[in-house]
Amino acid sequence: YYQNQGLDSTVIRYSNVFGPRQSFAGEGGVVSIFINDLMSGKKPIIFGTGKQTRDFLYVEDAVRAAILAQNCKKNSVYNIGTNKETEINDLLNLISKLLKKQEKPYFYPFRPGEIIRSKVDFSKAKRELGWQPEFTLKDGLEKTIKFFQKANFTKF
Repeated sequence: YYQNQGLDSTVIRYSNVFGPRQSFAGEGGVVSIFINDLMSGKKPIIFGTGKQTRDFLYVEDAVRAAILAQNCKKNSVYNIGTNKETEINDLLNLISKLLKKQEKPYFYPFRPGEIIRSKVDFSKAKRELGWQPEFTLKDGLEKTIKFFQKANFTKF
């Protein structure tokens, strides 16, 4: 559409971005929801079996990709993710380990439209932008948890 109107654009398709200040209210990201639940002493909720996967991308990697994309060739589309699948059960286990809090989750039925597997191939972004993720899931979670521990996390 934009090209037909004579406008240049760049499209960035992100995987599941997480990090400090992410809301845990409503449909907030599962990372912040799990952190909030565990820090509040609540049992986390997993919809489905927890074996469904997501590609989790730390926010600093997402921002760096957006900055690099400003100088890309026009009318490009880039997938920005880690190309790694993480099961929701494994995510909860890692967050629990980092917080040193163990709570068995409640399992609810899958929600309509639930995606079972997700991972994002960033090879074009690597090739054309020189971008690749710098943060591991664990590194990003550690930074996110530190933020929530320092802040009054109920404000977000």
